Formats: sequence, C-alpha cells, structure tokens
Amino acid sequence: MISQEPANNTACTLTASAGEYPRTNAGSTTLTAACSGTNFTATGSTTLIVSPKPVTITLTGLGMFAYDGSPHAATAVVTGDIAGFSAATVVTYNGGSAAPITLGSYAVNAALDAASTNYSAAPANGTITIVSGAAGAISANGSIAFSGTAGQLLVGAQPSVKVTDAGANPVSGVTVTFAATAGNGTLVAATQTTDANGIATLGGWILGATPGTNTLTATAAGVTGSVTFTAEGAAAAGALQVTITDYRDYVQFAHPLTYVMTIGNNGTSNMTGVAVSDVLPVELTLGVNAWQCIAINGATCNAVTTRDLSGTVDLPAHSSVTYLLNALVNDTGTDLLSNTITATGPAGPVSATDTTEIVIFRNGFEEGGDGAQAVAPVLDGASASTLTTAQPVSLDIAGSALASLRITPVAQAKDGAFRIEAIRVGKDVWLRLVARNGAVDNFSAWSTLSASEATLTLSNDGKQLNLAGTAALSKLDELPPFRCKPERRRVSCTSATRGGAPSSSRRPGRIKSPCDAPYSSPTTLRHSQLGWQRSWRPAGRNNESQGSERVHALQYVPRVKRTPGPDASWDVAVACVSDREITQSWSRRTKPEQMCEQCHSLADPVSL
Repeated sequence: MISQEPANNTACTLTASAGEYPRTNAGSTTLTAACSGTNFTATGSTTLIVSPKPVTITLTGLGMFAYDGSPHAATAVVTGDIAGFSAATVVTYNGGSAAPITLGSYAVNAALDAASTNYSAAPANGTITIVSGAAGAISANGSIAFSGTAGQLLVGAQPSVKVTDAGANPVSGVTVTFAATAGNGTLVAATQTTDANGIATLGGWILGATPGTNTLTATAAGVTGSVTFTAEGAAAAGALQVTITDYRDYVQFAHPLTYVMTIGNNGTSNMTGVAVSDVLPVELTLGVNAWQCIAINGATCNAVTTRDLSGTVDLPAHSSVTYLLNALVNDTGTDLLSNTITATGPAGPVSATDTTEIVIFRNGFEEGGDGAQAVAPVLDGASASTLTTAQPVSLDIAGSALASLRITPVAQAKDGAFRIEAIRVGKDVWLRLVARNGAVDNFSAWSTLSASEATLTLSNDGKQLNLAGTAALSKLDELPPFRCKPERRRVSCTSATRGGAPSSSRRPGRIKSPCDAPYSSPTTLRHSQLGWQRSWRPAGRNNESQGSERVHALQYVPRVKRTPGPDASWDVAVACVSDREITQSWSRRTKPEQMCEQCHSLADPVSL
C-alpha cells in the first residue's frame, strides 16, 4: 500500500524472495514490494523472522536396575511444544544409541533432534546403573580335584566357587556353605560369603584319617544345584614304626625270654590291614600263653594261635599294638639269637630286629643277676609278707612308677619260686604271674589291672596261684610241689701260705652250686667256655703254720664239651686252683638247667 494513494490497492506487488511465506515454522523469509501508482513508482524489502519456541526436556527411566537380560532405556519428555508441531529428541547412553543391558553405569543424555528446529531446549542428563541380578547359578572357581595327606590339612589351593546371576554376572553377598560327607574330613570356616567377584573359598580342609577319596559339596543360598569337590588322601609317609626288644643282651640256655614288640602308627593317617609277621628263630620254644596282643587308641589285632606271628592289624592315627611273646631258649641253632618282626603298611615294609647272645654262664648272681646279666629290681608293690593258703597278699601297684612297655617285677618270692610282673601299655597296667616248675618258667596270660590294688592268693592244695583285681583272673594252676638241693662236691686243694711257697698240707674244700650266690665272673660262658670263681677260707686252722693265713681259691675251669641230641649235656671240668696252679680236678655230665635251680615248694609258706 502506497501512502500517497491509499485507495489504490493494486499499485504495489509483494514478493517473498527467500524462505516460506507466509511463515509457519521458525526461520526467516525476505519480502520485496514493487509499487507503480498514478503519479509515482516505488520499491522496498524486509525480513520476516520466526524464532524457535523454547521447550523443556526431562528424562525418565533413570536409576539402578538388577540385571534381567533386557535393555533399560530412558525416555525423554518435551514440555511446551505446540500441538501439531512435535519436538523430537535423541537419547544416548555413554555416547551410544543402544540402551544398556549389561552390568555397568551409563551416562544418559537427551537433546532435541536436529530436525526439531521449531523448538529450543537445554539437553537433559542422568545415569542408569545395571547391577547383578538374583543369584541363579553356582560353579567351581578353579579345580574340583585335589590331593593331600590323609589326616592333614590340605596344602595349597582350597575348594572355591563362583555365584552368578542369569547373565553369568558375579553376585556378591551370597552365603555359601561347604559340607563334607561323613568320614571325609573336617572343614575349617565352612560358611563363606561371596565377594565382589561372586567368589567364596573354603577356609581349610583337613582330610579324613583313612587314606582314599574325600568328598565335599558347596551350595549357595537361593540357588538350585551344588558343586562337588574331591581330594585324594595318601597315607602319611614314615608313620609306621616297628620295635622289638627283650631288654637283654645275654640269656642262658633253658631260660625264658619275653619279647615286647610294638607296631605303631605315628602319623595322622589311618592304616588298615597292616600285615604283621615274625618267623621265630629255631632257638625259641613256645609254651602256654606264648603270644598276647594289646591294642590301644582304637587299634585292633587278632589273637595269635600259631608259633609264628602272621596276621593283620588296623592302626588308626596315633595308635599301636603291642605283642608280648614268652619263649624258652633251647640249645638248637647258634649262640646268637636273632628275632625280626616286620609290618607292611601303605608305604611298604618296616622291620626291627633284636639280637641276644646265648650263654651258659656269664656273670653270676650279683645285684639280682640271673646268671647271664643283671635284672631290674623288684618294684616295691608289697611290704614283706607271708603268703599261705589262708593268708593272701595285697599288692599296691602305681602305674606311674612303671616305665612304658618295660616288664617290671612288682613282687616275688624271696627264693625266686614265683613273681608278679607288670607292664604299662598306654594308660593301662597289665599283670601276669610267673612261677618256676623245675627249670621251666610257667606264665599266666596278661590281664589289665582294674584297680590300684591286686590280691595274690594260694589255693588250699597249694597248687594254684591266683591274682585277683585284674580284668580277667590271672592264675597258674596244676603246679606240682617241687624241691631241689644244690649239688655239693668235695675236693682237696693244696693250701698256700700268703707270701710264701705252696704248702704240702691239704684240706678238704667244698664247691657249691651257683645257686649259693654270690659268685662273680669276668668271663662270658658260651658252648666252649665256662668260668666263675669264689674265694673262701677254711673253717678250721689246725694244719696252718703258726702266724700264717691260708686262702683257697676255687674256680670252675673252662673245660666244656657239648653232647649233641635232644638230651644235650655238657662235660664240665671243675678244678681247685692255688696260686694259679691246678692241683686237682673232676668232671661231671650235666644239663645247663641243672647248673643252677631255684627251689621251692608252692605248698610251703612263701616269704615275699
């Protein structure tokens, strides 16, 4: 419109040179006007601008989500837009367009789409975090098979599990319980909680004492299923121990020996079916109650009913069996008695050997010796008492006074006719009766002491000794009365005047049996050797020179010859010696057991 010609509506033409016109969307358009009126012409232009409408973007669906295998997308909401003119947005997650599924933290950004030019808005920001879902599975975290030593703590890696959700993501804070089946060891800290990596590890596994396969299982709270672990427990090396002793270096022919043999398990592993054998040497003869086995700490053994030991024993950890063997030394074989016991366990055989030299006579009877070597003194289990058929004797026996596995006399007849012996095996005290019948010792079976005191009684007929106060009554019966008298021989020896020449006068002397102790000998008597000596002074002095002192030395001179056969005997030459000169000798044939006899009749009162 031209202001000079207001009524001339057609004088001007309006032209849009750029952009839409009329303008609906945000943007700019240039308009040009050309006018031609009656009296004039004119032109002009202008720019039409439509600005973007401000709107607001907000995000929903932010926050923390448990893994469920689905994408977790945020939603952008635009407020303030005009109906019919939608405002599009673009949402990104850590700069990417894919909605998050896996565990992690995601930065969410929402902005107007570049095509939504009609609007303006500041971007919206937020965070989506996806964490592990519910525990859904348990699996081994490492090996499921282990090996160690039976009865000992498993060394090195321990059983371990991993708890995950449905997406195999580790789940923390889940309670895991490890459990060993019966007989498969002991667990340390068996309840554990999974860490941030979903892992729980057993605190420790002490394998079962019996060698073999151990099994345990692991379960997780709220999870179906379990994990099974195995561990092979091998027997502890070097745990099997074997000993044998008769506590002697020397023994006489026809005298008894008692062997103490132990087979022990000093390790942490149980041993079952350990084979035990002892093929006895020919020099040993067995009598009644020859073998007895005592088991402690859960060990087991069977009675021995044959001459040689052959059987099996079961040895739990730290247990043992003790075999007690009574035998008589015979004159078969050699002068060296060697006895070997062997036990074969999981790691192979283990043996022990005891050797004892067999002699006829060695060092007399001084200090409690028995003609071969000194013996242990009697433990004071009873005061001096007299045993008769009407008067028993009480023995107060303290186990603490007994050495372990050492046979100790706790009381005996003064003349050695019988004795009560004790041995401590573990915490128990075992007793037996021993009585001499002629040249042979008779033994009762060993029986545990059931109280601190035992009572020794003599039957009315004097033929049976009884020991009450033990778990099983110990007795020695059918022992006939017996007596013996030391044989005495008269010889004549040349007497010697001290400090002078040998005298021509002679005086009868008397050589006594070794039973008439004391005697002493520096010489060990074997098959070819015999010797003991005693100095004595004649009771009468009628033939002595005035002012002189005559001393005779009597000595059994080594002159021994063995006669072979079941009734073997020895020709023993005996001589009187004066100033080391043999002046007269005699010989007789005798058996070793006749050289010294302990004599007593059980029907008579006995002094202890």
